[in-house]
Amino acid sequence: NWNIKKSAEILGIDRSTLYHKIKRYGLGKK
Repeated sequence: NWNIKKSAEILGIDRSTLYHKIKRYGLGKK
């Protein structure tokens, strides 16, 4: 299970932005 905060840090974006991208592309928990 990957960590959103860690991923956001790696990608250099903020967590809410990452969360929206995850929702948009359907990568979240199903």
